Formats: sequence, C-alpha cells, structure tokens
Amino acid sequence: MLFDSGFLPIITKATRITDHSKTSIDHIYTNIPQMVLKSGICLAGISDHLLVFCSSAHKFPITNESRYNRDLSNFNQDFFLKEISEIDFASLIGEEVNESMNASSKLLINMLQFESFQINCGHNSGSLG
Repeated sequence: MLFDSGFLPIITKATRITDHSKTSIDHIYTNIPQMVLKSGICLAGISDHLLVFCSSAHKFPITNESRYNRDLSNFNQDFFLKEISEIDFASLIGEEVNESMNASSKLLINMLQFESFQINCGHNSGSLG
C-alpha cells in the first residue's frame, strides 16, 4: 500500500537482531528520497531494537501543484452517515488481506475527498513552515 502511494523505505537493513533472527521492523518511509541527506541505524545497545534515523533537507522542491486542506466547517453529519450506511462493507472483505485493506483504504479516502471538504491553500512555497 505504501509503494502504491509512492513511498519508499529509507532503512533497508535489519533493525532487530537476536541470536536466532534478524528482522526489519523499525521503518522510515519517504515519498521524496532525493531530499534525504543522511539515514542509518545506530548501535546504541539500549534495547533489542536498533535506533533508526533520517535527516532531510530543510526545503522541499517548489512545484506548481495546488495544496488542499480539509475544511469541515460545512460538514453535514446526516449526509455523511447516510453515505456510510449505504456501503456494502462485506464486499470489501476477501481472501487476500492486502487487497481487502487497499479497497477499504481507497473507499475511506474517496469519502473524505469530497470537494466540499477541501479548501485550496495555493502553491507549494518550498519551505516547511
């Protein structure tokens, strides 16, 4: 699901090492890998998990894409509850767990992306603040 959204793992080595196994269970993902300055694993010895870190550039690329935030000031709870009550949730459950989760996530994301919920915040200025 993360890969489908354009996110890539920054940490790709084992982050929990025991006498019997090595696993990658501590994750950091990004959708702008070119902004990662440094990342890695710290051998701190405070836990059976190794510490992971990632530092990124302070400015993001300037784009012409508009940014949107949700504005729920005109939220109609009755309409929303009616929309939810009409969903056939049983149809979202299948044999393949990932497919079921993806279908459920897409449905909920689509429900929350109604035009009435969004307000245009202009273009990306290239800074975090």
